[in-house]
Amino acid sequence: MNNAEIPLTSRRYPRAVTNQSLQALVAAFATGKNLVDEAADRASVSEVVGD
Repeated sequence: MNNAEIPLTSRRYPRAVTNQSLQALVAAFATGKNLVDEAADRASVSEVVGD
């Protein structure tokens, strides 16, 4: 996972970090993965930002 994605898109607000991290976990689970990878991270950014 690219460590810069979550802090940059959440602007370091604790609740936004938590929400985006949760979205990354959901995206990983939805694809049957045990770990959050870059694809799940990018999907979480799209979900949170709305792109």
